[in-house]
Amino acid sequence: MTLPSSKVINGAVATSTRVAELFNEQRQNIIRHTDWLFSWLMIFQWFFAVGLALWLSPKTWAGMNSQIHPHIWAAIFFGGIITSLPVYMARAHPGETLTRHTVAVGQMLMSGLLIHLTGGRIETHFHVFGSLRFWRFTGIGKFLFLRPRLSMWTIWLVGIFGRSLSMVCFRHPFGGPSSMRDGCCLK
Repeated sequence: MTLPSSKVINGAVATSTRVAELFNEQRQNIIRHTDWLFSWLMIFQWFFAVGLALWLSPKTWAGMNSQIHPHIWAAIFFGGIITSLPVYMARAHPGETLTRHTVAVGQMLMSGLLIHLTGGRIETHFHVFGSLRFWRFTGIGKFLFLRPRLSMWTIWLVGIFGRSLSMVCFRHPFGGPSSMRDGCCLK
């Protein structure tokens, strides 16, 4: 005995709907967990920035007089300001798109603070790329509102690192090929 085709179709639609619900629920759980992890990462980075400032430049000297270096105050106060909103958003509103964007902006601002605290050492510039790649590995998909302007960012980064446009084979830090790739690289 065979089932009528309408029951088979309805069963397939119900199964497909349930699979989509389970997928979205699991994805939302992953996003919430990622927000929680990034809130702890932001706190750790803040303490790291303060420790880095204490280690690299604890005091500033003017002859025989010394005082606490401004980098320490910057790490404490600017680091706290940079950290507070992303941590609040990740704890109070986990899983929301605005939370992910706030944490991503906080990561980039913390990168800028770390670069400033180390006097622009090239090693700390990799914090930017590591943060972007880490966000990509979370599998969240949409990333900020900068995606359409990545070609502009790529040109800007090339200007910072001093390589000519014809020497660089572009790939976005998010994994996809650049719109400029076809114009300057061999396939």
